Amino acid sequence: MSSKLVIAAILFMMVAPPIVLYVWGVLDEVLTGNFHIVPVIIAAVLACVFVAAAYAFGRVVRRTEQRG
Repeated sequence: MSSKLVIAAILFMMVAPPIVLYVWGVLDEVLTGNFHIVPVIIAAVLACVFVAAAYAFGRVVRRTEQRG
């Protein structure tokens, strides 16, 4: 297994859970009606970071698979 793939997997696993938990908490507040705009903006930015990290991890996996 490539070292880049291992590093990407570790970074993704470190970054993803806190982002998902925070966004989930803010979404819960929004759905109950108790929210402020700043946490919603932060959650939106973190959701974009999560999507970008998932995309980058996918690219690393594809490159690694292509190289054999």
